[in-house]
Amino acid sequence: MGTQPIIWLFRDASSRNSPRNSYADVTGEAPEDGFASIFEKAGFQVLHVPVLRYENVSDWEPVPRVDAVVLTSPRAAVALHACDDRNRLFPPNARRIPWFSMGPATCSAIEKLGIRGVNVVSGSATKLAEEIIRQGIERIAFFAGEPHRAELTQIVGRAGISVEKRIVYRSLKNLTIDMLDLDTPTWAVFFSPRGVEVVSGAPGPDWRTVQIAAIGWTTASAVRKQNWNLTAVAEQPDAESLIAAIQSAQCTQSSGSQPIVELTSEL
Repeated sequence: MGTQPIIWLFRDASSRNSPRNSYADVTGEAPEDGFASIFEKAGFQVLHVPVLRYENVSDWEPVPRVDAVVLTSPRAAVALHACDDRNRLFPPNARRIPWFSMGPATCSAIEKLGIRGVNVVSGSATKLAEEIIRQGIERIAFFAGEPHRAELTQIVGRAGISVEKRIVYRSLKNLTIDMLDLDTPTWAVFFSPRGVEVVSGAPGPDWRTVQIAAIGWTTASAVRKQNWNLTAVAEQPDAESLIAAIQSAQCTQSSGSQPIVELTSEL
């Protein structure tokens, strides 16, 4: 029996002041969302490497009446759920207007706030912005993390849409493991562009020699910009999609060809 391949999962540490949760890309200090177990069952030796921690922000200004609410991250919904004063801080018409979500994981998180009928757009901030514009929205509340990508607000802003942006959480570097002391992995999995950024600035193995998997196309784009060995991309932010993408890449390699990963200009 051969040596188990090593896979590093660059996950997040616990969020401060946030309730425990279980949806795909938000985990606690000891993840219980199925990622580690599914890789162990597939024969991998799994190492959880916490790269980020999150701090909720609760002192933001109340949001005035708007036409829609927009979230692009499950973390933002978690931060809103943890905010005791959200009824005062939310737009006064928050439960009577459309909510827009980037992807199904964010939608699931929004629904935990008691919001139903969320407009779900998957793929990119560009697609989400285009849908908001298409629906004739004139003013949005955008609950975001810091840092965050600017594409959404730039696109809707150019279309004349007013944005009431509120920072409801911050992501902080939390790389607590010396990667030079560890055996080089066969695979490494990244779950966010911010995680890629943190790891790229820390001493570690030559990532061009490690097979890299990304949880989605935005994270894949961040990996590609580092000129690392991007080999697999999960279409959905869940353990099943991720292991399927990695196993597909392994099958392609065993057949004698290399997987081809194409990133579109929409990222």
